[in-house]
Amino acid sequence: MSENSGLPRDQTETGPVLWPAAKYCRRTHPTKMADALTRVTAGDYTIEPHSGIQLTVTRAHDRSTWSDLAFNDSVITRLPGHGVVATELRLRRQLFGYSKADGVISCTPSGSTAYRYSAGGPIVSPAVDAIVVSPVAPMAGIGRPIVLGTSDGLALTLVAPTRQAALEVDRKLAMTLRRQDTLSFRY
Repeated sequence: MSENSGLPRDQTETGPVLWPAAKYCRRTHPTKMADALTRVTAGDYTIEPHSGIQLTVTRAHDRSTWSDLAFNDSVITRLPGHGVVATELRLRRQLFGYSKADGVISCTPSGSTAYRYSAGGPIVSPAVDAIVVSPVAPMAGIGRPIVLGTSDGLALTLVAPTRQAALEVDRKLAMTLRRQDTLSFRY
């Protein structure tokens, strides 16, 4: 991968590492890592592509936007003292449903084996181009996971009674969302 790949980088004691790729080096036991790295430097490796989701938040109060890329998942989650997370789910700009829950997880197939799976959703093969949307501890509305195609034009809008919620992207707090803010997804 080129130095200007545009992917985030982490510094470690061994030098720069492309962190999205490093997440998937899981088939090698730690005691065999030196041998594996020798094979990689000799060109003996395969590249397994993984998907990402382009996220865009549109603020209701001023129509400003914020974007990020999720390799695993995005989570709209409740903030202590702010009640539940109520969202309208739109597909291709048409209202599809409503959810009232502790949160909503939207993930790639790679993210389907982590938080998404523990919330009762399916494991999805990385070979499938899909977005999985699941409420966390649902109380009303959509209560089951939904598997969507990449061209379904998913958007989630925070609605009443929710005043604020947190947005996490790949387990990192990204921002606070407010009522009527919309999170759009592009595969």
